[in-house]
Amino acid sequence: MGAYNQGGGGGRAVDVTENDQFAFDQPFEIGSTFTAQTAQQINDMFRILFKSLRRAENKTAELTILVATFNEGINTVTRDVSETELEVLSSVPITIIPAQGGNVVVIPIMWAIDLDISAAYGDSPALRLRYDGDNTDLCTAIATGLGSATGRHTHADAATTINISGGTGSPRNTPLEISLASDPLNPGTGAATMRVKVWYLLADWG
Repeated sequence: MGAYNQGGGGGRAVDVTENDQFAFDQPFEIGSTFTAQTAQQINDMFRILFKSLRRAENKTAELTILVATFNEGINTVTRDVSETELEVLSSVPITIIPAQGGNVVVIPIMWAIDLDISAAYGDSPALRLRYDGDNTDLCTAIATGLGSATGRHTHADAATTINISGGTGSPRNTPLEISLASDPLNPGTGAATMRVKVWYLLADWG
């Protein structure tokens, strides 16, 4: 058992059974005569010190692994959509993340758009993120604001409705596409460009 009080002071305890915790924030007082109690005090101090160092080393190793996993695991892709592409995006989807080969599944975790609109369209269809050939939204569809007043519109949504099982096909080795839910209308009078960014993971489902 320890010989020092817990939580401050660090002074000499009455006996070696007083507490099994130690305080290292104050100078320690060890009796001038070397006794069995003195030996126990020194032994207890080193024991708890080395134990604390081992715990700190383990936590540092865990943190290093966590940071490495985070940095290597999350990927991003950015795609600029021209005015011409935007106006036909309801019927001509754009591949934003290509198929990764084998049994690799692309799993989106968040996406965002930055819309620069100089002339409003007749409608504001939502932007969708889906696997190629599938009708299941992987992320919450984003309201584009195409029919709103001119200016900049930035939106971001997490993958709150993600369904990686897919609706009509396997998600393995399948690209991700973006498309508009419907025609924005009046393409001759509307004018806008859009930047789309997706954060995603890659998972081998072999």
